[in-house]
Amino acid sequence: MRILVLVLLLQRASADSLIASEIVDLFYPPVREQAASANCPHNGPSLRRWSGASTWPSGSVPRSGQDVVLPAGTKVLIDAPLPGVFGFITVPATSELIFANSAITVDALGFKVLGALRAGSPTCPISSNIVITLHGTRPTGQTQRPDWYKGIYVEGTLDLHGEQPWPAWTRLRVPANRNGRELVLQHEVDWRVGDVVVVVTTALQDSRDWHRNEERTIIATGFQWMPDGGRVSKLTLDRALEYDHYASTAYQAEVGLLSRRIVVQGAAANSPPTDTTPARCEETPAVVRVTDYAPCPNTYLTGYGGHVMASGSQSTARVAGVEFYRMGQTNIIGRYPFHFHMMGAEGGARSYMHGCSVHESYYRCVAVHGTSNTSVSENVLFDVIGHCVYLEDGVEENNKITYNLAALVHFIGSPASDLGQQIAEVTQSANLAIPADIAAAGFYITNTNNEIVGNAASGGWTGFSFPLLDAPIGLHRNVAMKPSARPMLRFEGNSAHSSSFWYQSAGAMYFGGKLYIENDVLIYDAGRQERDTCTKLLEPDKGCRTTDDLWMTLRSTKVYLTMGNGLTHWGKRVEIIKYEASDVGLGLSILGFDWVDQMLVQCRTGLAPQLPCKAGSGCNDWETAGRYWTSRGFEWCVRTSTSKIILPSSW
Repeated sequence: MRILVLVLLLQRASADSLIASEIVDLFYPPVREQAASANCPHNGPSLRRWSGASTWPSGSVPRSGQDVVLPAGTKVLIDAPLPGVFGFITVPATSELIFANSAITVDALGFKVLGALRAGSPTCPISSNIVITLHGTRPTGQTQRPDWYKGIYVEGTLDLHGEQPWPAWTRLRVPANRNGRELVLQHEVDWRVGDVVVVVTTALQDSRDWHRNEERTIIATGFQWMPDGGRVSKLTLDRALEYDHYASTAYQAEVGLLSRRIVVQGAAANSPPTDTTPARCEETPAVVRVTDYAPCPNTYLTGYGGHVMASGSQSTARVAGVEFYRMGQTNIIGRYPFHFHMMGAEGGARSYMHGCSVHESYYRCVAVHGTSNTSVSENVLFDVIGHCVYLEDGVEENNKITYNLAALVHFIGSPASDLGQQIAEVTQSANLAIPADIAAAGFYITNTNNEIVGNAASGGWTGFSFPLLDAPIGLHRNVAMKPSARPMLRFEGNSAHSSSFWYQSAGAMYFGGKLYIENDVLIYDAGRQERDTCTKLLEPDKGCRTTDDLWMTLRSTKVYLTMGNGLTHWGKRVEIIKYEASDVGLGLSILGFDWVDQMLVQCRTGLAPQLPCKAGSGCNDWETAGRYWTSRGFEWCVRTSTSKIILPSSW
């Protein structure tokens, strides 16, 4: 039996000395130095202009509506906007399509890249505005479309490098109040006038039918000196804020930059869903929390945005400083804003997604599928249907998922919910291609043998989901391994809030639920499922040997603003080092053998978090939520099964 030590601190610092946390360490990426541009592909030798008739074997420049195949063995430069909408643009294996550092727009049904598609390079980021717009309508019935339909499909090299902001997101230094137009941030940022930011909610609910996230445009930038001598950025917004966004020593609202110099987007005319009403529906008693309503289950199923897929171990995908907008195709597996697909360890090691944004996505943010050793870092991910950062089959390992912000994540269908620890299973269907999307999360981690550092999640059914997979799924279903038994490579400096609203046993971070295949159909059980971790299994797909047990270790973890649990871990062993929970229904719920060191739980900070109204009660009435918002002492705020609790201070 392990010993649980709880340290309770209730004193808060003044607003002038705000810090991101009191005991946990929240990380930001190191400052990026901008070097002089070098190795710019658009300045390379032997370039042929797209606009030159001599470039093309036919002797004429391609026109709107035509399919285009680049001549073999050529490097074709686009240095001006291309008029009209092209069909499919194919880049043969010996050719390259290169964008100049100029204001360029290209519209097409899709790109098939067997050679290379380049805009900038790691040492030559694009500073001009390049917009690639993908067109196409959602197919009906069983109609199949090629992988490059309304997408950029890559078997060769994709190199898109726009200027990257630093940092891509930060937090408020002081509160941003309703009717105000200024944001004081925790960092000096290099964001620009005209850029669009999102100010993330500090409300208890963050879902499509009720949220408090706000997008605004920067109209002025400046600095503010703080009493501690530090200088931070101050932004002026184009419109006043409609809601309060808190900043205290307990927690602060995140602010993320959505704008980038390179934009890959779905066309406005045929990408957004058409089934958006009604937005709110009456809920069944089993899932009623504070509100009587939830997002309607049979809406927002028709979104059909663009997609990007790098496929196979020979492909390379390096994207940085790219904005993905109106992307993803709801319930079409494999059609995501950005998709590392079956790249293995070598292709993954050559590839990354850094400093990008994804917003208004109709299916996920970035999928890592059959790919290891890749990096997903410093991205701002906002307003997304389904799991956002998505490890697909359970075999994906040694990836770095670092410094990302994911907010306003929408489940598909009705949220997984019940009044007990068990929830009815849900089966794969046409309207729910992956049944785990009823419990959509900002970060969906099917294999914990990855580095997950410095990320923040707002909204979703949960912020971080760690489902149990007894075996891999999808294209790896015959691989002999047990993903849920794999050890945690590193989990440190992560935070989550404004989730755990729909199921009282869920947490803002949730080690629970199970996804499995039965008779070739995926089935998901969102309820209590106990996991074990070890260095070696009895057999490749069987349980752990006692002598090979490992602890699931979480370091510097922060949760706040949850109607349910702050963190739920249903498993054999968990070690939690540095943990903060503020304004939570239940600070911590863990089973098995537990070790918790340096924990701070403030069930009520004294702030009045925003929450939707329940019929017949007033807004912001904390007591209407039942047991999880009734302050009844320690036994209602921390719950364990086998550990002993020592309280060195009074409650």
